[in-house]
Amino acid sequence: MTGPRGLGAGTGAKRREGYGRGTHSIRGGAIAAATPEELAEQVLARFAAPGYEPPLLPAVALQLLEISRKSSTTFRDVMGLLEQEPLLTGRVVQLAKSAAYATREPVKNLEQAVSRLGLRTLTDLFLQVSASARVFRAPGFEPVMERVRRHSIVTAYLSRELTLAIGSDDDEAFLAGLLHDAGIAAMLILAAELCNRRAPPDLSTVWSAIFGAHVHAVGVLATAWKLSEELTITLRRHHDPIPGGKLHRRAAVVCVADWLASEVAPMDEVSEETAAEVRRALGISEPDVERMRSLAQRIAESLAA
Repeated sequence: MTGPRGLGAGTGAKRREGYGRGTHSIRGGAIAAATPEELAEQVLARFAAPGYEPPLLPAVALQLLEISRKSSTTFRDVMGLLEQEPLLTGRVVQLAKSAAYATREPVKNLEQAVSRLGLRTLTDLFLQVSASARVFRAPGFEPVMERVRRHSIVTAYLSRELTLAIGSDDDEAFLAGLLHDAGIAAMLILAAELCNRRAPPDLSTVWSAIFGAHVHAVGVLATAWKLSEELTITLRRHHDPIPGGKLHRRAAVVCVADWLASEVAPMDEVSEETAAEVRRALGISEPDVERMRSLAQRIAESLAA
């Protein structure tokens, strides 16, 4: 694989002391790789090192996911959490005002967003905003990181809708789709740091190594983020959702969502043959596929707006 369709690595890279709010660092400082091959080797080595500290999702995002599962959760509980991250919450309210979430009366503030969107939709929006702010950023690799971000968001929405289409109710489907390529994002962050002040190489020269390791990488991230065991397995199996002939249902949903998302935000991840096999295993009909294609197009257009 030479790289996702239509992507380059961007030009120029500025050194950053940290990532997010000081949650990302590379112990030992940055090392400017002399060649693309050396850069790829260093990224993989640093990612596997015991001292590696990944970009972290805000604790509030995962706490919100946890309380969204509880029937005893109150309006006050939700507001108390969201108020701990005012910048991210402000972005959530902005998204809630967009056409994609439009209600009869426009959302004007956080209280209205909570009451009108519902806890699950609000949680998904907060996760989307959190990942965009803390995970999908790498100086010098902005074009590819933006493509990874858009692809991941489309996959997240499709994962949620496909779950409903097959008659399931899975409150982690959205997060599974959102984070399925977080391993790529984390390694691009490392590559940006390792390039130091030098311009990063053409993405195609390092993409094969990054893509080849991204499933292992997302497993490392899942452990660091203390995600549930089932979600961790999903992320590790999203390219192989029928191991030994036994279907892993959520991983299969993410696999199909990944395939469909690539039509509007290309990443060249899932083959037609694999997608067809997984669709049959899940019992996803052709009308459902066409409906998801339409949804994917609408989501992609809203992200580009």
